[in-house]
Amino acid sequence: MPQLLERVLTSPNLPSLPVAAMRLVQLAQDPEVEIDDFANVISTDPALTSRVLRAANSSYYGLANNVSTIPRAVMVLGLSTVRMLALGFTLVQTMQGAQGPHFDYTGFWRRNLLTGVGARLVAMQLRTADPEEAFIGGLLHGVGILAIQGTIPQEYAGVVTAARGDHKLLAQLERQQFETDHAEIARELTTAWTLPSALVSAVSYYLDVDACPPESRELARCVGFARLLAEASGELNPGEAYRDYIASAAAWYGFSESEAEKLFLEVQRDAAETRELFEIPDWGGPNPAELLQRAHAALAELSLHAVEEQVRWRKEAETLADEVATDPLTGVANRRALSGRLTREIEIARSTGSPLSVLMIDLDHFKTVNDTQGHGRGDDLLRALAAVLRKGVRPRDVVARYGGDEFSVLLPGSGLRAAVFVGERLRQGVEKLDLRDADGKRLAITASFGVAEYNPVEHEGPEALLAQADRALYEAKRAGRNQVAHAA
Repeated sequence: MPQLLERVLTSPNLPSLPVAAMRLVQLAQDPEVEIDDFANVISTDPALTSRVLRAANSSYYGLANNVSTIPRAVMVLGLSTVRMLALGFTLVQTMQGAQGPHFDYTGFWRRNLLTGVGARLVAMQLRTADPEEAFIGGLLHGVGILAIQGTIPQEYAGVVTAARGDHKLLAQLERQQFETDHAEIARELTTAWTLPSALVSAVSYYLDVDACPPESRELARCVGFARLLAEASGELNPGEAYRDYIASAAAWYGFSESEAEKLFLEVQRDAAETRELFEIPDWGGPNPAELLQRAHAALAELSLHAVEEQVRWRKEAETLADEVATDPLTGVANRRALSGRLTREIEIARSTGSPLSVLMIDLDHFKTVNDTQGHGRGDDLLRALAAVLRKGVRPRDVVARYGGDEFSVLLPGSGLRAAVFVGERLRQGVEKLDLRDADGKRLAITASFGVAEYNPVEHEGPEALLAQADRALYEAKRAGRNQVAHAA
């Protein structure tokens, strides 16, 4: 178990659920629960009773008649809504008790509330998940952040600042620094609270929905989608978050841009009323229309920056050409060019926290081809391999001949998982090469791949990263060749 995870789970500052909340959690998982049993638990806490009735009578639920008792609220709103509402109040109260210095708690609650409201609205509109579960999942999705903050506030402050409001980047930085992340800690914490498994999955996989168990995937998707909306509502990276929000709205739910904008505004308005129900401090700031305008402006600026980056990459490519950085046989970059580009990309990754990976590729049994078919056929094979590699990667990526029959591919912006996927795609491309011997018989061509992701703690420079990828390549060879292996 990572040291930080153990420290968090044993920390005296870790929030724990009160007795009434624990009982509500148990009842929330009992499909045969009676209304009176549920009402009795809520009634043991006068403050909780008052909050539930206040919520039931708010315009948020739009009931025609006044509700004065918990049983009546259950009858009108439904048992699922009331029990999730009561659970939400107790969880927020519990997490508010974990506050301390060196942390923007108002911003934290604003973000969590926007995520909860957004997840609920999406679930209601599309009926892909239980709306009240989606709301609680959104409220809880940052509980791991709060737990880390309560355990190591001084050490954590710099990590939070570096992430600039991007939870995906925050999780990456947490893993680099602490060997765990807030999503893993949220899973352990909500499991210890014996929350329903669907909620545990929602807070565990909201950043990686595809990895979520199928039975909870749509709930996690609602939370993951709504967190992009919440990030687009912030001040730190609204352009990137709004771009991802619009793209996910189309890809996941088929929303047009105008429909996504309408949802964005609706969430901002609903969150203001929900904030009062949960007695969360007023965060002030721009109104919904101004927030949307700011997101649009940031997106336009981001698009301009992307154009500037394309110009920069073009100039870099021209510079590399001027330095005679091309391997004359294969037409790809040579080792000198690879080293220079990798040095620059490491500097970018270190300053921005963006991922960076490299592949090392070696043809299997290349010497046999040279010995039996001649060096001319060996050269043909090297050129064919280079063509497969160039065709299978993005224009931004760098394919280089490292030496002999060994090649390398530099993947800026790609983490280990994505790089392994690229490696597997390239491996299959090599396996499909149609190269014939002098008699017209097809040669069996395969290659082995090693993958490593840049880690500022482990890799001081380009050579250390390449060496780790080379060790992974050796493991692929040792394990039988024609496969992709990655550094642990």
